[in-house]
Amino acid sequence: MIMKCSYKKFKLSLVPFIIYFLIINICMVPIPHAATNNGNENDFKLPKYLKNDDIEIYKQIFDLQRKGLWDDANIKIQKLNQKILMGHVMAQRYLHPTKYRSKYSELKGWLKKYSDHPQSHRIYKLALRRKPKEEVLQFKPKTPRYVPNYFNTQKNIIGKKQNKKNRLRYSKLRRKVSNFLKNDQITNANNFLQNSKSYKNLDEELKAKLLNKIALSYLYFGKIDLAEKISENAVRISKDGVHSSLWITGLIKWKLGKFDQSIMYFEKIFKLDNIPESILAKTAYWLARSNMINRKPEEAVKWLKITTSYSDTFYGNLARKNLNLPLKISSNPVPRIKIIELNELRKSPKGSRSLALLQVQQYELAEKELIELYSYDPKKFYLPLLGLSIDMKLPRLSMKLAKDSDPNEKKFYQALFPIPRWSSKNNDNIDRAVIYAVIRQESEFNTSAKSRAGARGLMQILPRTAQSIAKQEKIKYLGRWQLLEPEKNIELGQKYISRLLNKKNIKNNLIFMSAAYNSGQGNLAKWRKRIDFLNDPLLFIESIPVRETRGYVKRVFNNIWFYREILGQKKISLNLLAAGEWPEYIRLD
Repeated sequence: MIMKCSYKKFKLSLVPFIIYFLIINICMVPIPHAATNNGNENDFKLPKYLKNDDIEIYKQIFDLQRKGLWDDANIKIQKLNQKILMGHVMAQRYLHPTKYRSKYSELKGWLKKYSDHPQSHRIYKLALRRKPKEEVLQFKPKTPRYVPNYFNTQKNIIGKKQNKKNRLRYSKLRRKVSNFLKNDQITNANNFLQNSKSYKNLDEELKAKLLNKIALSYLYFGKIDLAEKISENAVRISKDGVHSSLWITGLIKWKLGKFDQSIMYFEKIFKLDNIPESILAKTAYWLARSNMINRKPEEAVKWLKITTSYSDTFYGNLARKNLNLPLKISSNPVPRIKIIELNELRKSPKGSRSLALLQVQQYELAEKELIELYSYDPKKFYLPLLGLSIDMKLPRLSMKLAKDSDPNEKKFYQALFPIPRWSSKNNDNIDRAVIYAVIRQESEFNTSAKSRAGARGLMQILPRTAQSIAKQEKIKYLGRWQLLEPEKNIELGQKYISRLLNKKNIKNNLIFMSAAYNSGQGNLAKWRKRIDFLNDPLLFIESIPVRETRGYVKRVFNNIWFYREILGQKKISLNLLAAGEWPEYIRLD
């Protein structure tokens, strides 16, 4: 009864609280809006590096080979004057998913000539499978497997560094505990730890992390008294040194209506070092909520102001809305690439190929070349490639470079939240902002992305899901390889989102849709049945037992809000969540 009564007071107190804030007129300097971008093509014209005839011939070759029409493609190849893209042409042929079976001699010959191309690792791997046993493959890829960050290399190191023995001990215990919890054997997991010699010899910080898993499981099953006992023990063992223990205990106290105690635990998180901004933002916002319920509006305003300083986070944007502030999105324009910089790109083989690929509209291949080129000299190529990525609508490259910017320098939101050139035949089904938000989180605009679970492409769709959607919606679908085609992936992905939104247990609810997209409809149904979330959308999100899904839902919403801002659309879901209401999908395109 205490919980429900307090929660109702919280919901009712939101509007007068905002009025109170406006009356006391706390000074906040508004941040200017970014210039809106409706996604139309700009006036940038790429200088022609290929002759007009070759441009058309290459386009025809790539199209013919995609269909498996090799003889027709060979005739076109004979008509080429500039053979700069033949490495890409032959890679398309040798790696075709259904229409061509490449020979070892072909793959070996390709590696000998084109080992600096982005496809070299795939062709090398295929060549190893096809080569005779006695053969030694001498030609290896000369391209990086992974392009790391060069400027933004900051990492949050939470807690103290553990020695190898402790790490191994913890890893074994965590696996054992996780197996118990997967089978809903929470008490067995707890008993196992208490009787384990390895656990007793473990560092206090790692002990607390294991107890956190058990406390969360008890909370999930509604055994809140046991969850409270375990989480308090974790805090005591770690001597207030583990932020996750403090957070879980604070959340449990909040659910129990013990708001003074929840405030105490949440505030301790701000005394720790090296805590990620997303965690600080979450904690500050829940401190504002706790103080609001406790009838301490000045303290609530203080914590809301602190939350707004983490302006790129989910909770930072909620706080900005509560305080009637716009999203903090910079209007810094990305510098346009100059002719002299384009000419500099042409001096390298990768740069020349990239510009030629852009001319023949092979944008994804050009992106791969340019990302690898960036790795060779980041300082030299950063701004020119950033400008080119915006001008030519290369979203994967845009986001890669924008995320790698020096954290102390200005941010380019135009590149952080790029507008791609792709569309779908059914693009009137789900708004662009929602589609882009999901793509940004799922694949960061990498058309070739593949997960360990087998999900593929921009929206990370599982092949069996794609087949089911295609059959139900009567969409032409030729196989899993088509999920790597941007338009087909988006077409299937938006149909899947539409299907989720229409489910009886989702009913257009954006939070439930996002959770189901990440963890599946079965898990969503289970969580809704088991979690006592008091009809509070934020409490539901923070009570999801899977850390990946908790983060996923918040990041997708944050992406939606930024894209709504960039596209000049209303942020209805932000308004609803900031008011403590459930956000429903409302089409705005």
